[in-house]
Amino acid sequence: MSPRPFAELTRRGQVRRLHRAAGSALERYAFAVARVRLLATDANTVFRVDASDGAKYVLRITSPRACKDVDEIRSEVEWLSALKRDTDLPVAEPVAARDGSVIQIVAENGIPDARPCVVFRWVAGPHLHDRLSGESAFRLGELAAGLHVHAGGFRPSPTFRVRRFDRVFPWSDASFSTSEPVILFDPAHRDLFPPVRRRVYEAAIERVQSVIDAIRAAGPPEIVIHNDLHPWNVKVRPRGRLHVLDFEDLMWGHPVQDVATSLYYLYLSDDGATLCDGFRAGYEQVAPWPEREPHEIEVLRAGRGLVLANWVLSSHDSHDRELAPEYMARIEKRLRAWLGL
Repeated sequence: MSPRPFAELTRRGQVRRLHRAAGSALERYAFAVARVRLLATDANTVFRVDASDGAKYVLRITSPRACKDVDEIRSEVEWLSALKRDTDLPVAEPVAARDGSVIQIVAENGIPDARPCVVFRWVAGPHLHDRLSGESAFRLGELAAGLHVHAGGFRPSPTFRVRRFDRVFPWSDASFSTSEPVILFDPAHRDLFPPVRRRVYEAAIERVQSVIDAIRAAGPPEIVIHNDLHPWNVKVRPRGRLHVLDFEDLMWGHPVQDVATSLYYLYLSDDGATLCDGFRAGYEQVAPWPEREPHEIEVLRAGRGLVLANWVLSSHDSHDRELAPEYMARIEKRLRAWLGL
């Protein structure tokens, strides 16, 4: 009898199958596995792996919804390797399997599509989100600038291939094997976008795209940017040192776009203005502030909200679908405030 379709399973049922896939991937590594525990099931499925010798790792199983093909994951590993070689910046560290490969492709019965898997060394400590302060925001700004400085001299291999932040919804680039279509205004979501709200979203999309176009036309060279440097992707180590995780969203873009993504999350915190000021002060200790025109970051920050709105509507998760009405209204409120709509 064929297994029940993966999409029809409960989250628990899906995780059970993905746990088997994790076991298949981990068989290819030199360490002996003592325990595998689920950490997250958001865009990807992430497990903590405890080895019998006491070492700890993280296994990431890439989901089709994450819109990452093997070439992009290989490019992620390439930049991480260059950062490790060229700098002392504390970043995620991939672990090779017995055969020296870093990416494992696992096909498991009952799971659609073969899944790329990568193991990283475990990083202990709380997430930055739980330790936000003016000082930690300062350190995050320093770290963001350090990544940009390295990226400015990074010379990728001929096989390096990631998307470009040349549009409001960069994951919609259909030239890649996986993409996220823009579905905000699809007929199925008409009830979420009454005419007044739709006009706000459309005006915001036009405004954000115009700023992206202006940045690209101004001529500064594109660099590889992390593109997801927010407080949940950073761990706090002893003496307050920060350690950056999750480079899978990297793409070609401009430092100001990367900064705007970070500030989107800091701004929404209870002490957002102070955190953003701290971030800027830390950044300017390492590199010049990348905003060339007034309000660039504010507009690009609004663009992040648009991307997240489309993400929620694209989700097959029942919780996300339940959240959608409130979330579309919340993003509308932010767009009006940030763009004066």
